[in-house]
Amino acid sequence: MTLRRREAQGKGRLAAPQPAQDTNPQTPLFCLAYLAPTHRVSNCEQVERAAFACKLEEMCRLTWAELTLAPRHGAGCEKIRRSEIRVAVPAAVTEDVDHFLAFRFDGMKAVVGFRHGRVFHVVWLDRAFNVYRH
Repeated sequence: MTLRRREAQGKGRLAAPQPAQDTNPQTPLFCLAYLAPTHRVSNCEQVERAAFACKLEEMCRLTWAELTLAPRHGAGCEKIRRSEIRVAVPAAVTEDVDHFLAFRFDGMKAVVGFRHGRVFHVVWLDRAFNVYRH
């Protein structure tokens, strides 16, 4: 997977290094650098912000393997094809990202992003259920 750099450098793209090892036994790390402007933490209500923080804390206690095996409406996730995304994908996310993962927070609202190795890149906080068909 590749990510486009925010700064103008070269052709404006950054090739993310490929993971050299299996990261499933590791806990996730989180990146919020690629959040879509319309679905950021700052757009959330205080209760939603707290629920998002609690969700990240919960996910940090589990390995990627455990998150993958957990029920999708619990600690686990749902896989969403790029073609199912109903909103604009930020320019920083290149076409080789062919699917996204959705984790639940604050009830059925979704934290949607993609995994690269150990890092989960959050792209949308889907408070209005408009990022993909739920």
